[in-house]
Amino acid sequence: MEKSRFKVMAAAMVFLLMVSGGLAAAKSAFSRIEGENYSTSSSTGGPKKATEGGESLGFIANGSWARYDGIDFGSEAKTFTANVSSANSGGTIELRLDSSTGKLIGSCTVNGTGGWDKWVNVSCNLSRASGTHDLYLVFKGSKSGYLFNLNYFQLSGSGATSGSSSSSSGSQPVSSGSSYDFGLDEGDHINLPSGDWQSSDSSIVKVSKNGKAVAKGEGIAVLTSSTGRQLIIKVEGE
Repeated sequence: MEKSRFKVMAAAMVFLLMVSGGLAAAKSAFSRIEGENYSTSSSTGGPKKATEGGESLGFIANGSWARYDGIDFGSEAKTFTANVSSANSGGTIELRLDSSTGKLIGSCTVNGTGGWDKWVNVSCNLSRASGTHDLYLVFKGSKSGYLFNLNYFQLSGSGATSGSSSSSSGSQPVSSGSSYDFGLDEGDHINLPSGDWQSSDSSIVKVSKNGKAVAKGEGIAVLTSSTGRQLIIKVEGE
């Protein structure tokens, strides 16, 4: 009787912590994470409204950082992609674990995009991070002026959990000027925005019933949604 009562009380305490914000569930790194939804920051000063809707993390200066608590990297995160804009020369996003000077797992270069309302996707490789960590994005660049704005970011890799979801258009977008929108390795998968999607070649990219696009073989495939939106995905061999 006492043991059952203890279990009920413990469950109630956990529930109260969760609803009060005292106990946060881990967030999948393979889902789209909005830049302005940071846990804490140094002097970034965001969020700042972006032209493509919603808000972004703005006022990013050299040496500033933003922390995102409880990010689940799964068993293996391979790449980092960010949607950014810059009217200046840009800068660098360093990805560090558990502190602003913690383990460096990747560094992503952001070039000037021609305006604060000119959004592009940039990607970089990671040193195969895994497990759950507090993710620090540390911003480096010119010591004068703001560097860039960060709309959202997302990671990709074979360790993505089946429960992860995303409203972005993929997990490895490439910067403007490329002939395709997203690059994947064979065996990787991405989470598609809601809607019905069709692949031009299922031997390259197969769309599953649960809203995932799975990279099957080398080549380029075009995914088309029921609303007419198209994504061009390039798959490279392992």
